[in-house]
Amino acid sequence: MLLLWSDLAFLIPLFRSAQAALYRALSPDLKAASRALRSERTSLVIQVCQVEVEEGAESVQLPFKTKLHLPKDARVEWKDNSIDDRKVHMYENGSDQFKEQHQVYRDRTKMNEDLLRTGDFSLTLKYPTDGDNRTYTCTVYSGKGNILMKKQVKLKVRVHRVDVEAGAESVQLPFKTTQNLPGNSIVRWRDSSHNMVHWYKNISNQADKQHQGYRDRTKMNEDLLKTGDLSLTLKHPTDGDSGEYSCEVSMNGRIRYKTVQLKVKVSMKVSAAVDPLNCDRGLTLEETLSTFQQLLHHGGRSLTVTGGGERRGSTGGSSEEEERSYKPHDHMTRGAWPSVVVVLNTACGKKLMLNLLVLVFRVLTCSPQAQVMA
Repeated sequence: MLLLWSDLAFLIPLFRSAQAALYRALSPDLKAASRALRSERTSLVIQVCQVEVEEGAESVQLPFKTKLHLPKDARVEWKDNSIDDRKVHMYENGSDQFKEQHQVYRDRTKMNEDLLRTGDFSLTLKYPTDGDNRTYTCTVYSGKGNILMKKQVKLKVRVHRVDVEAGAESVQLPFKTTQNLPGNSIVRWRDSSHNMVHWYKNISNQADKQHQGYRDRTKMNEDLLKTGDLSLTLKHPTDGDSGEYSCEVSMNGRIRYKTVQLKVKVSMKVSAAVDPLNCDRGLTLEETLSTFQQLLHHGGRSLTVTGGGERRGSTGGSSEEEERSYKPHDHMTRGAWPSVVVVLNTACGKKLMLNLLVLVFRVLTCSPQAQVMA
């Protein structure tokens, strides 16, 4: 029997009524599923913010707040962006989980209480240094391990700078961290050339590991691992000491790190203690050239140079009050290159550089009799 479409037309209203009834029955579940999907999509969007702080601050906060209601079995995890994704802080089952925390962050992190209720997942990092300059990611997981939300915070800790005038008795490079560091920790201070400035191991200073340029010039506090004060005192700083210094604390890997920028300022008027050629005593450019020429001519024998444009040999007729003999310092006779460095650091311009040629010539001729008299 052949059925025409017109014969089935009566079924159309019945089909539409059934469709509407089914939609009304499933509507709450569909709406809930739609909301969950939108929420899931929103939670997976990674927010990024940047926080800056001066080195030396007691702490810095990495912010993360939400208004979403989270399940009580949610887990919060902070990690850094190092190669091995070090765990910075863990919160699970209503308490902090420090056992899984990397040793770099041991005793340095804190999160708010009742954070799942308040939605404040901000992390406080104590004693931040430039070694903490990283991107930190906070991830919130459900009890089943699904990611509910995520946020990234980029931390920038500006390097601490210390200024000191040349001629000061000492300068301190500050570094304070948490107390009660492991007793078998090793503390190393190095300069920008990786020279060993100071080495502390086995509760004592290791002077034999120290670079000779810093021998007898450095000091650290007693009980430094217990107090957490790893500051270094550098005695008799000169412009040659300007640069970056880094301190690393290690125990089966790095546990603390900090960089300090040191700037030793040298005034244009140089004292006799750091100006063996007396650049500031009034020699003119012509007098300096003449002194150098005389040294070349006399082969390093004793010379006399006077101010006011007048020059005389060492047998000249000036009185003792008018003439002042230059006697080489002991450290110059033992090794002249440190003196050359000192002169360069004074930066007296062309006059200083020409005087430097006099010093270099006297060093090369190895003649302790060569004198410059004012």
